[in-house]
Amino acid sequence: MNKIVSKNHFLSIIVVFFNMRREAERTLYTLSCDYQKDVTPEQYEVIVVDNGSTAPLAAEFVEGFGANFHYLFHATESPSPVEIINRSVDRCRGSLIMVMIDGAHMLSPGIIANALRVFRAFADPFITVVGFHLGPEIQNSSVSKGY
Repeated sequence: MNKIVSKNHFLSIIVVFFNMRREAERTLYTLSCDYQKDVTPEQYEVIVVDNGSTAPLAAEFVEGFGANFHYLFHATESPSPVEIINRSVDRCRGSLIMVMIDGAHMLSPGIIANALRVFRAFADPFITVVGFHLGPEIQNSSVSKGY
């Protein structure tokens, strides 16, 4: 039987970008309190990591989504986000961590509130969401055709 955990958990969300200015704007909006339902900025933070982009995001752009948004540029030539994700975990204020390895995703408006509910209801849950792709055909085909 799972025990009920503290109701005062704080969620830290790490989201990684590489040369994704257009996608970043959409993704960060869906992580903001303007879009998410039933949460406040005091319940979560978003750590936005730019993993060595040639055209980096600007801190002012990221912080414009809310006081709970923080920007970190990681100068690297490695395509792997593993190093900076591990370093970012050390910067998290939350006892709960959510990682978005690929910043080109838009979240549903209740994801954050529902994740917090699951953490309150169960000890040590692992939460994942199903990804759906937008576009005229499956993503692997669309990308190869410039979409």
